[in-house]
Amino acid sequence: MQALYEAILEDERILEDAFKYEILTRQAEASDDQALIDFFRQMRDERRRRAERAEQALAQRLPEKTLEDSSKGRTGPQARGQDVPRP
Repeated sequence: MQALYEAILEDERILEDAFKYEILTRQAEASDDQALIDFFRQMRDERRRRAERAEQALAQRLPEKTLEDSSKGRTGPQARGQDVPRP
């Protein structure tokens, strides 16, 4: 059970990283630095893919009722009223 808990925490960290890279992407866009824009987008997209893989792995291990309950009480940026922008 501890490993499952750690996996949930890691998924949250990955999503928070994706959010941070989105902010950095926007800052790089404001400074018109294409190399940084590309780098931050790549990092953001990589984190999103990792989060999707983590969520799929968790979905296979958690009962369906638990998943329904957790979707109502998300953590991370959404819980703090922040949108995680998607391209």
